[in-house]
Amino acid sequence: GVRFGSANAQDYLDDYEEGNWTPQIKGTTGAGTVGSYTSQVGKYLKIGNFVYFTWSLGWSGGSAGGEMRTTGFPYTPATDCSGMGSVMLNNISIHSNVSNIATYIGPGNDYTYFYTSRSSAGWITVNYASSGNLIANVAFRTT
Repeated sequence: GVRFGSANAQDYLDDYEEGNWTPQIKGTTGAGTVGSYTSQVGKYLKIGNFVYFTWSLGWSGGSAGGEMRTTGFPYTPATDCSGMGSVMLNNISIHSNVSNIATYIGPGNDYTYFYTSRSSAGWITVNYASSGNLIANVAFRTT
């Protein structure tokens, strides 16, 4: 457990870990390659079996299709758990009548989708973009 008031509280947490990871942008068809990244930064915090990820990506010259994903996560959700988070997109086309966009990672998956909510319509994913920028986060319980 946590001992409050300690200058080194992390010393008292079970399985506390901070680290870096390298996020990548992919599509669901023709996973493709990115010509170049202008930003490719990922950070995570893991306490026990709970993980929180943040990342930023900027890319150009990509070749893929289908739904846009972020890949490269060093941890995945437990098989009975999924993760949700937020995302800001720049220079990426989205479907019409979108009221919000969320980051989603499914049970056991090592990639996120970016789902949109629409008024009086079902969820739909953001399609792959050959260039763009995003800042995102997601949190979940891992095994």
